[in-house]
Amino acid sequence: MGVVVNPAIALDSWSSAATWQGTLPEAGEVVTIPAGHSVLLDVNPPELGGLILEGQLIFDQRDLHLTSRWILIDGGTLSIGSPDVLHAAEAIITLTGTDEDENIVGDGLRRMGTKFIGVMNGGSLELHGTRAFSRNWTQLAAHALAGATSIQVAEAIEWKEGDRLVIAPSGFDPNEAEEVTVTAVTDGIIHFEPPLRYDHWGELQVIGGHTIDERAEVACLTRNIVIQGDELSIQSNFGGHLMFGPGTTVHVEGVELRRMGQKGHQGRYPIHWHQAGDRPGDYARGNSIHHSYHRAIVTHGSSYVLIENNVSYDVWSHAFVPSEDGSERENRYLRNLGILTRTLALGDYAFPQSVGGASSQSEGRPGTFWLKSPDQILTGNHAAGVVGGMGFFFDGPSHDADWAGEFSNNTAHSCFAPSGSLADRYPTLTAGYGLFIENHTTPSQIEFSNFTAYKNSLSGMWLEAPGQRVRGATLVDNGTGAILFQSTLEDSVIVGQSDNTIGSLPPVGTSLSGGVHLVSGDDLKSPQLRNIAFVNQRDAGIVMLGGRLHPRSTLRNLRFTNTAPCWIAEPRQLTGGFTDHDGSLVGDGIPVFIHGNDALTKTAESAFDPTLNAWVTPLSSLNYLNVSVPGSTESDLGFTVLMSGSQTEVLPETGRSGAVPSLSGYVKKCDVYTMYRFDPLPDGVRVSLEGGESCFLYLDVPYLETSYVYEETTSGFGLPVPDFSRPVANGWEGSSTQDLRLRLQANQPVYVFDQPRGGLDLSSAEALWRSRQFGPEMVQDPASESLWGPYADPDGDGIDNRVEFFLATNPLHPDAPLRVHPTERRLSFRRNPEASDLRLGVFYSSDLRTWHSDVELRETLLPDGTLSVTATAPDLPSNEALFMVLRVESTP
Repeated sequence: MGVVVNPAIALDSWSSAATWQGTLPEAGEVVTIPAGHSVLLDVNPPELGGLILEGQLIFDQRDLHLTSRWILIDGGTLSIGSPDVLHAAEAIITLTGTDEDENIVGDGLRRMGTKFIGVMNGGSLELHGTRAFSRNWTQLAAHALAGATSIQVAEAIEWKEGDRLVIAPSGFDPNEAEEVTVTAVTDGIIHFEPPLRYDHWGELQVIGGHTIDERAEVACLTRNIVIQGDELSIQSNFGGHLMFGPGTTVHVEGVELRRMGQKGHQGRYPIHWHQAGDRPGDYARGNSIHHSYHRAIVTHGSSYVLIENNVSYDVWSHAFVPSEDGSERENRYLRNLGILTRTLALGDYAFPQSVGGASSQSEGRPGTFWLKSPDQILTGNHAAGVVGGMGFFFDGPSHDADWAGEFSNNTAHSCFAPSGSLADRYPTLTAGYGLFIENHTTPSQIEFSNFTAYKNSLSGMWLEAPGQRVRGATLVDNGTGAILFQSTLEDSVIVGQSDNTIGSLPPVGTSLSGGVHLVSGDDLKSPQLRNIAFVNQRDAGIVMLGGRLHPRSTLRNLRFTNTAPCWIAEPRQLTGGFTDHDGSLVGDGIPVFIHGNDALTKTAESAFDPTLNAWVTPLSSLNYLNVSVPGSTESDLGFTVLMSGSQTEVLPETGRSGAVPSLSGYVKKCDVYTMYRFDPLPDGVRVSLEGGESCFLYLDVPYLETSYVYEETTSGFGLPVPDFSRPVANGWEGSSTQDLRLRLQANQPVYVFDQPRGGLDLSSAEALWRSRQFGPEMVQDPASESLWGPYADPDGDGIDNRVEFFLATNPLHPDAPLRVHPTERRLSFRRNPEASDLRLGVFYSSDLRTWHSDVELRETLLPDGTLSVTATAPDLPSNEALFMVLRVESTP
C-alpha cells in the first residue's frame, strides 16, 4: 500500500489557545481531551504529566514528538495514520517515569501501573506507519563473513540509508547476533557499518536429496512511528508498556518499540492484550520491538488476535506469548521473527514461586514463542537465538483443551544451554531446544508440520506425550536431532553435520548426540519413528541409554547415510524394546523386535547384534500378549509375573495412570506361561493374543474353579464356553493346577470372570454381619449392591466384603489385616469363626511356580471372640526366596 497524506479535516489544533480555553497545556500538566472533542496534534507539546483521551487525538502529517508520563485512552482514540492512509512523517511518543510502585488506574488484575499507553472502556488505538506492509525481514543470499561491510539478501527490500539492521547468529551462540547501520543500498547490495564481527551462513544446501535452509535472518528495526521509554529506562530496566483491555479496538502496524517493558513486573509488556476477550479484528503487524526489558507481544486472556510480520530483538524473558494462562483460542502468529531472547535472573522474575526458586511462567528458561494453550495458529515464524531457553516452548496447557490450532513451517535455531549434562536434561531449568513440549495435560492430538531446527545445543526438539506428532521436520546440526518420550516423528530428515561449520559444537556435557535419543522413564515410553532419513550422524541414528520402552515402540522405513543405525548403551537394563516393522533398522527387510536380554522374547531365532548392542528376534517367532481390565481406573492389575519353564520374567505394565491398566508384551509362540497375582485379581479381565491365525499359546491364570470364559464377538460377549473338558479355540482346556488354563488363539480375545454372573446365597452369619455393617435399609436396596455386595470393595483397600467378613475387618475402613514377620517366616492375622462357609488356605513358594501347603497354622481365641491365626512356613535354604499367599475360598 502506498503512503497518502491525510486530507485537510476540521479539527481543533493543539497549537491553538482556543482549543484549551485560552491557555496551552504546560509541562507536567495532566491533560484531558473530553468526549466529543477531536484535537489535531500539530506541535511538540511540553513534557506532560499525563494524557487522558476521552475524545480523539490525531497526529498531523509532520514530524512530531509527544512526551508524557502515561497516556490513558479512556473511551477515546489515539490515531497516527489510518489503515487506508499510512502516516508518512516521523512520530515519536516517549513515556517517562521512574516510580515503579505508582498505579494510575485500575485495581487487582486490571492495574495498569504507570509509564503506559493504556486502552480501556471502548477506546481505540490506531497506529499505522509506512512500513506496515513492507518486507521487514528476510534471509541472506550469500555468506557474510567477519569483517564484511555489505550483504546480499534473498528478496527485494526497501531498506535505506540510516536504517538499523540486525543479523541473526548462525552458530550455537545466540549472542553472535549483530546490529549494523545501513550506509547505502546499491544494485541490491546493502552496505553498512561497523564491519561484522562474526560469520553468518547464507546458502541453501542439498543433503541426501533434501534442501536444508540455515540462512541467517536479517531484519530492519527502524520505523517512522516510535514508542519508547525515556533514557532513564536503560539504567532501571523500567520502560514503557502498552496494555489493551476488553471492548477496545487496537490496530498497531509499522511501529518501532524500544526501551519498553518493565522487568520484574507482571503484565508490563511492550504490546499486551490483557484479558480482552475475543478480539477478531485487532492486530499488531509489521512492528519491531527491540531492547525490551520484559517480553515483546503478549495476548493474555484474549483470542483471535492477528500478530503478523513482527520482529523482536534483544528481549528479556519470553518474546512472543500467544497464550499466557491457557484460556486463549486461535490467536494467529504469522511470520514473526525473534532474535536474541534472554533469560531473566532469579531476582527479576515477575512470577516467582514461593518455594524452589522457580517461576510459575518458566522465566528461568524462556521461549521466543511461549504458550500455555496449543490452540493457537503459528505459521512461518522464526526463533533465532535464545540464551538459556527454547525457540518454541509449549508449557502446558494449564487445563484440558481440544486441539484446533496449527503449527507449520516454523524454524528455531541457536537455542543455547549454558550448562547441563546427560543426567540433567529435564530439570526445571533445562534449555537448548528448538521445540520443547511439556507433558502436563496436552491434548490427545497435536501435530507440528514442516518444522526446521538447527544449531540448538541440546536438541532440535523434545516430544513427550503420545498425541504429539511431528511431520516433515528438518533437523540439522543440533546436539541431538530429537529427544522422544512417547511421540511420533515421521517423514523427516535428521542431519548430524552439514557443511555449515559456523560456530563450534556445544560445550562438553550439554549435548546428547545422535539423530534420535529415545528417553526411558519410570513408566514405559512408546516413541514412533516412520520414514526418517538419517545423514552424517556423529554417533548413531538412534541412541538409547537403556531403561523402559513400550514393546509397541515402532520403527518403519528408516534410511541411513554415513550413519550407524542404532546404539543401545545398556541393553541389560532395557525393559521392553522397539519393533522394526520392515527391517529397515537391521537392514535385511525382516520385521524384528529389538530388545535386551529378555527370556520372554528370546527364541531359537534370536541373535545378539553387536552393531546395535542389543538382541534381535524375528517377529515371525513371537506373539503379542495383552491382559487388561476394561472399565477400571486403577493403574495396577495386581499381577506382574509371567513365567515360562524355568525362566521368570516381569511382563511390562503398559497401562498408564488414568487409562485402562494392562500388561502386555511379546512372548514366544506355542508356549505355556503362568501368570501369578500378589493382590486380588480384578473381577473381569480381557486377554488377547496378536499374531498369525495359526498361532496360539497356553496361559495359566490363577482364578478360582468357578471362573467363566466369554469369547468376544462383534455383537458383544458370546455365551460362556460350555464344555471345559475338551479343547476349544479360546477357552479352558483344564489344568492339573488350581489355575485356569486358557488356550489363546491369535486375534480372538476373551474375557474371564472370577465367579458366575448370577447371585450368591450367603450364610445366615454373613447376612447378619452384612446387615450390621451396612444397615438393614441399605442391604435391602438393590441399587446399593455396589457397596454391600459380597464382592464389592466400598473402602477401596483391595479386600472384598466376603474376605472382610472372614478376616473380621471393617468393610468401610481401609485395613491392612496381614502382619508380616520376615525373620520368623510367618504371617499373622485374625479370622472370624462364624465364617464357617469359607475356608482358609496358606501356601508358600520359593520360585513362584511350585506352591506348597505344609504350613503350620496356630489359632488363639481372642477376648472379642475372633481367632488370632499364625501361619509359619518351614525353613528353606538361606539362598532361596520365600513367597507366601493367603487364599480364602468358599467351601464345596
